[in-house]
Amino acid sequence: MKRQEIQGIGVSEGIRIAKAYIYKPAQDGGADDSPVSQLDTPAAVDAELHKLRKAKADCAEQLEELTQKATKAVGEEQAGILAGQRKLLDDPAFYPKMEARVREHLEPAPRAVAEIVGQVASLLEDMNNDYMKERAADIRDIGSRLLACLSPGHTHGLTGITGQVILVADDLAPSDTVQLDPALVVGFITRTGGATSHTAILARSLGIAAVVGAGDGVEGIKDGDTLVL
Repeated sequence: MKRQEIQGIGVSEGIRIAKAYIYKPAQDGGADDSPVSQLDTPAAVDAELHKLRKAKADCAEQLEELTQKATKAVGEEQAGILAGQRKLLDDPAFYPKMEARVREHLEPAPRAVAEIVGQVASLLEDMNNDYMKERAADIRDIGSRLLACLSPGHTHGLTGITGQVILVADDLAPSDTVQLDPALVVGFITRTGGATSHTAILARSLGIAAVVGAGDGVEGIKDGDTLVL
């Protein structure tokens, strides 16, 4: 049996042994699979704006429900992470820019979301400040949720876990982390992330062992591999 050692940043204490569960979100905060390249009529623009506003309302409702769930699970202070995301939807420097792209650039709603999310997240990631860099994860989390709300049939969250596992992911959004059941997800390891990320804070609050920033080594892990975290 081949043994591989992967190193990352330990952000939540614990020693866990379980099978790997590879997690790939249904939607990515930078994705855009819209078949329409540009809107060609005022009616089409109005229709996209209506879709975008409904997605925002649905997203806000989901975040409010998650905040209530998080308050019960980890307390009001940590639940404030999700409440902050909800407030960000009303930030004049964020969501209104998506509507502006639909109106002024004639872009379909998914493309407008992906463009603004990408711009804001990249701006934060380019800052010479680790805290601000890691806030980009919150921006991409909101973008992923908005895109899921715009795409019927897509879900945002974790399903299919029936036994104890160690989650393996490129990254884990705060709104996904707070939904983890510590009885099933006993630990997780991510390719990216840092010690001060909201995901790391929530993992500690939930008592889930976690290693982040493990790099490309996680790509060699397969579903069902036995992991010692």
